Amino acid sequence: MRFPHRRHPPENEPAVSAGRDAEHRPPCGGAPAQRGMRAHRHVAGPARAIGGTMSMTASMIRIRVDFLPARGPSRRADLLVPAKVPVAALLPELVDVFGSAPDPGASWRVRLPGGSIADPEAGLADAGVADGDRLVIADDPGPAPPPMVVDVTDLLADGAPGVAVVDSGVGRAVAAAATIASVAGVLGMSEHDAVLAAGVAGAAALMAAAGLRIALRRGGSAPTALVLAWQALVFSAVAGAAVTGVPISDATADWRFAAGLVPGTAVASAALLILRPSDRAVFAASTATGAAGIAMAVGAAGFAAASAWLGDARSAAAIVSALGVIGLTVAPGIGVAAAGVRVPGIPAAGEPFPDDPDPADPVDVIASRAGRLLDGLVAGSAVVLVAAAALIATRAPDRWSVGLVVALAVLCLIQSRGHARAVPSAALGCAGAALLLLLTLAQWHVGRWPASLLLLVPLLAATAVAAVPAGRVTPTMRRVLELVEAVAIAVSLPLAAVVAGVPGLAQELIP
Repeated sequence: MRFPHRRHPPENEPAVSAGRDAEHRPPCGGAPAQRGMRAHRHVAGPARAIGGTMSMTASMIRIRVDFLPARGPSRRADLLVPAKVPVAALLPELVDVFGSAPDPGASWRVRLPGGSIADPEAGLADAGVADGDRLVIADDPGPAPPPMVVDVTDLLADGAPGVAVVDSGVGRAVAAAATIASVAGVLGMSEHDAVLAAGVAGAAALMAAAGLRIALRRGGSAPTALVLAWQALVFSAVAGAAVTGVPISDATADWRFAAGLVPGTAVASAALLILRPSDRAVFAASTATGAAGIAMAVGAAGFAAASAWLGDARSAAAIVSALGVIGLTVAPGIGVAAAGVRVPGIPAAGEPFPDDPDPADPVDVIASRAGRLLDGLVAGSAVVLVAAAALIATRAPDRWSVGLVVALAVLCLIQSRGHARAVPSAALGCAGAALLLLLTLAQWHVGRWPASLLLLVPLLAATAVAAVPAGRVTPTMRRVLELVEAVAIAVSLPLAAVVAGVPGLAQELIP
């Protein structure tokens, strides 16, 4: 608006033009501006003041504005605008000065002298605009969004049953097969060049460790981390065994081979136990693998010590089988203690319960850690039992050896039905079946085929036994199974001592 008869407008009215009144200037084209101002195609005369929200007493700056609409000619004007009013509040009046018709689809932006877009929440002075600067008001919708390509076939396939990406599963299977082939190659090379074989195995262990590190940083899945952890563990163990230079054919006869497995297994297992991944599933996989490695390292150390002392692989395997039984028995207690689970003591009658400080970690984290340690310890003990039983069953099995393997198989099968966790149950079930298969093959090899067929009956009935839910077992049957388990544990240790020749050794020691 114009106020030709006032020197200053009231505070609730917009500021007037600076210099001559707008009605005395000849029009230069364009639509007449509202509030008594006209927009021009070229540079206008004296600057015009705008800013209906502020008076002329406010801080003002003189600028030149180029108006670039999407349709129609461009225009230019010299304006006097408030310096502190936010651009978002000032922009409608700037557009109104040029008489632009309202366009719902327009996206007006103010470009600063440097070419950047002015912040709508800040004033022109805050953006560094000074007197005489040139601004541009353009209908600029901004950069186009990136194209979104949606494949309807992929969307339908993702929800269809039986359709999935198997790259990771196939990759893990190929990695496991390559690990077995690499171990065989390294052990075959060790008798010709022990240093080179150990170097190859060590390099493979470092590559697996680097892959595990990448998987942890990139959010890899738990199965992938599990395969990489086992690769690092196996290659570390084989690197130590390859240094000894013992041929693979003499691995059970020479105690140095088993002793070489211990350092690498122990170091890799300790490293896996130290890891603290943020993902709970990956943390569980690394913890279980480390615990299993510790159990297998103890078994290898026991076999090396017993073999060096007794000089017989069969006797050493019997000692290791006893260690495996003891490991299965104490695994729950070790898992609870190592995880930091505090079991409060039971006070005597009339005494108060002792104060138990709160644990450092949440209870669910401690319980999960104890469970994963139990998984690894039981799985490692099961591997030790199967390896020891393989030596016992294939080295001229007598009735004592057969009895020991049967007792171990019964113990594994019964405990597999008693574990609430999936990993120990599966590991012990597979170990029991493997023990029966080893005994069956050994009996068939020595010509006792009726005994072999008799031993196959429990394996054929395994599906029917597994189909019976554990919750449907009656309390009486549970007591019977617990009694059989206790008898198997009690019988296994004496049988292992007999197979190891401990009674004969004791007779030699007693004068």
